[in-house]
Amino acid sequence: MSLRQAPALPFNALRLIVVSMDPSGADLAEVVRDTGLTVPEFLEGDGYLSWGELHQLTCNILRINRDPGLALQSGLRALPSIHGSMGIAAMTSGTLDEALGLFQRYMSTRSHMFTMRYGEEDDGFSTMSFEFLPEPDDALRFLMVAILASAFTCTEFLLGQAMAGAEVHFMFPPPSNAAEFEQAFHGSRVCFDAPRNAVLIPRAYISHPLISRDRQMQNMALQQCEALRDVLKRQGSIVELVRNRLRAEEGRLLTLDQLADQINLSRRTLLRRLKDERTSYQQLLDAEISRRAVFLMSLPGATVAAVAAQLGYAEPVSFRRAFRRLFGVTPSEYRHSH
Repeated sequence: MSLRQAPALPFNALRLIVVSMDPSGADLAEVVRDTGLTVPEFLEGDGYLSWGELHQLTCNILRINRDPGLALQSGLRALPSIHGSMGIAAMTSGTLDEALGLFQRYMSTRSHMFTMRYGEEDDGFSTMSFEFLPEPDDALRFLMVAILASAFTCTEFLLGQAMAGAEVHFMFPPPSNAAEFEQAFHGSRVCFDAPRNAVLIPRAYISHPLISRDRQMQNMALQQCEALRDVLKRQGSIVELVRNRLRAEEGRLLTLDQLADQINLSRRTLLRRLKDERTSYQQLLDAEISRRAVFLMSLPGATVAAVAAQLGYAEPVSFRRAFRRLFGVTPSEYRHSH
């Protein structure tokens, strides 16, 4: 799956940023401009944004909102609960160390635009470091700030107290509002032009027991995390998912609406995702019809009527028209030449 189509961030993460803007209806229309999303889809979506959608949304936000502190303030509002079952699993952990380890383990269920690594270092810190995969630009820098701010505020939320002696490192140069960073991170040391994007936590906090620990609740959340990770791993790209669904329906041809319903996407969203991967539902359906037709036509004693019925056509004449469109010859001519 290419980065452009892979899950980049959940809808709710971007909605939190937009809500921080206190937008008007006109602003919302500008936020989704050129993304292929409608305002209702953005406000009500509960799945994932691709990197292409996320990048355009972020560019739109930067165009209509000039507040340099928006990324910081939005990130600081992103508490563990925004991370779904992964956040619940972290909140119900026994210690901060266990919670941050779970974030590392299941972060791929929330985003494919960055990888998170967590571990101890020799300088007295345990570190959450973030490697971002897209090419750096203003939109990615905005998202970097929001994500690291969220990581910092999630850590303090889990601890139930402010951290003393923590550090937050950014790979980009000092921005115009660099002083605001020191204030946002409660006096923690902020480093720009750093070799990595990271939150450094004094090791004294790592074994800190969490007041919200609850093994029974955590086990339920971990089951959901594992199920989601398995689903995302199996699905791959939307093209692979559509192909697999079409091939599983032997004896009938799914309409676009039937397929969209099966995979819990709106018709509009499915068409947009396929367009992002440079194809269409009709192209994939034609490819599946061609594959099945060639196989069935090669079977001894197969008739055009029987093949048409097995492919789901109500009338052989409809199959003949489709076959001629796909292959440039009639079924009989194809059989004669093969």
